Amino acid sequence: MAAGNEESLFFGGEATLSAGALMAIAKEGAAAWYNPAGLASIRRSKVSLSGTAFSFRIRPLPSALQLRLPGSGVHEGDLGSVEFRVIPSGVSLAHHLRAGITVAFVMFVSERDSLYTRATVRGRAEPAEGPAAPFLAHATLARVDDTYNIGSAVGWELSPTLRLGVAGFLLIARHRGRARVLGELQPTLEDEASTTMHLEDSEFSDLVIGGFGTIGLQWDPGPGWHVGALLRTPSATFVRVHDRTALRLGASTDAIFGPGT
Repeated sequence: MAAGNEESLFFGGEATLSAGALMAIAKEGAAAWYNPAGLASIRRSKVSLSGTAFSFRIRPLPSALQLRLPGSGVHEGDLGSVEFRVIPSGVSLAHHLRAGITVAFVMFVSERDSLYTRATVRGRAEPAEGPAAPFLAHATLARVDDTYNIGSAVGWELSPTLRLGVAGFLLIARHRGRARVLGELQPTLEDEASTTMHLEDSEFSDLVIGGFGTIGLQWDPGPGWHVGALLRTPSATFVRVHDRTALRLGASTDAIFGPGT
């Protein structure tokens, strides 16, 4: 009597049908993730592939873009995205060694997220010197996050009603993104051309490699009764690589128009 539905993605058919609440009853390859003790219930070798095909996300980011112009204050713009995605979430290979012992080799995608959004903010700069001028800021934000869990597990059947399992995972997390803000100074006279400049143009990349382990127990005390327990160790980070690149130095609006009043 335990649930393990903390993840946003489900691995395997059992998890999908039970919304991830199967710590006490997991009996397929995905048990390596939810409770490796359940592997002991597998009587023959099998390969399982699962995917999530119902991801629909609306993500509003109100007032995420702010533009401060001389003489006219702060102008705000909203960012946001609407996404429908198909996400591969896991693959497992379970091999029944002999009576009461099954091993599994697995890969689960516990995070797959992406964001791409654009916005434009319009304002009017009124510098201390010179004529007022319409000004536009165009922002583009892109980000991708992936987390992979690659590991192996083994389940033992200690008795017809008691099973024990252990698992170890290598965790690989990648985070990548880019932010670009372009400023456009619009002409005040008909024969003038607009001027475009970079206010910000940067990208980042993070790579984290770590690991964690789990120990699970399943017990069937009576007909219709199932008890499950899972202990997960804290994640240990082995390697962390961080890279941030400013493709162009940012320019403030004060540098464009001069200090405001």
